[in-house]
Amino acid sequence: AGLGVQEPKGIIYRRMNRPLEQELSALEPEIEKYQIDTLIIDSAAPAAGGTKEARENAGPVMETLRYLGTSNLVIAHSPKPVFGSTATSVYGDVFWVNRARHVLELRMARAEAGHGLRLALRCPKTNMGAEMPPLAYSLDWQRDGSIRITTPDIADVPELRGEQPLYIQARTVLREAS
Repeated sequence: AGLGVQEPKGIIYRRMNRPLEQELSALEPEIEKYQIDTLIIDSAAPAAGGTKEARENAGPVMETLRYLGTSNLVIAHSPKPVFGSTATSVYGDVFWVNRARHVLELRMARAEAGHGLRLALRCPKTNMGAEMPPLAYSLDWQRDGSIRITTPDIADVPELRGEQPLYIQARTVLREAS
């Protein structure tokens, strides 16, 4: 709506100002009425309530989602890494990851010229078969206002190479050295 884009059919937006657990009695009839099969929670910390760093907040959110019986996409933000560290985790530490069945992580690196983004999508955890290999996306702003999206090989994007499994990084270094 803010960008002048019409709301797609089949998507129902509900603004929530309380933790998900407290919204359960209002959500259940809506899920049944509209036959909702997928919920998108943006963002995990407000859905949990309490302090964003609290470990005990993930449990009630995950239990509520499992009770509802829907497929769920929970968007969780990570704090900026501490100086000198590249480690990241979502607010609330490992409990968001441990309780999830499938975790995707999106990392960003600026494009060389500063006119776009380079993104890496990786799967640090899955309980649903083999992990997917990390993927790279390049978003480049064009002069006409459009955005060009490409999918380069992640090994060809230096600032994202570190998102690959270690054995692939080693193979790439050895191949480049020969």
